[in-house]
Amino acid sequence: MTSCELYLPAIVCNIIKSTRVGPLFQSRYRASLIGDDAYLQHISRYIHLNPSDWKTSDKTSLDFYLGKRYADWINTERVMEHFSTAEAYMKFLEDYEDVNKMYDEIKWDLATIEDSNNEDEAPYEMYVRQGRTLTQ
Repeated sequence: MTSCELYLPAIVCNIIKSTRVGPLFQSRYRASLIGDDAYLQHISRYIHLNPSDWKTSDKTSLDFYLGKRYADWINTERVMEHFSTAEAYMKFLEDYEDVNKMYDEIKWDLATIEDSNNEDEAPYEMYVRQGRTLTQ
C-alpha cells in the first residue's frame, strides 16, 4: 500500500497516479546516499540555510539542533556530535552563508563585466585584467 492510498480514497489516488508524470510519481526521487560525515554536515547546513530567513524562521528544525526546542521524532545527535556546542554549529552555518554570498557576488560580477575593447576576451580574463581579485 502506498502512502497516497493511506491518505486519499483509492479512486482519487489512482487518478493522481495515472495522470501525473515525472520522477516524483514514476521512480525514485533524487535520493542520495549519505556516505560520510562531511556530506552529512553539508546536507544539514544546506537544509538549514535554505529559507532566506533561516535564523528567525520557525519552519525549520534549526531550533531543535540548537537545543531551543525538543521533539522525540527529531534525532539531532548524528550531526551535533561533530560540534562542541550549539554555538559552534551556528558558526558553521554562518561561515558558509558568508562564503556563499561572496560566490554569488563573484558570479554576478563575472556575468556583468563589460569591456568594449576586447569582446572576445572571457569574463574571468577581463576580471583579472582589471586588477580585481576573487575576494574583492
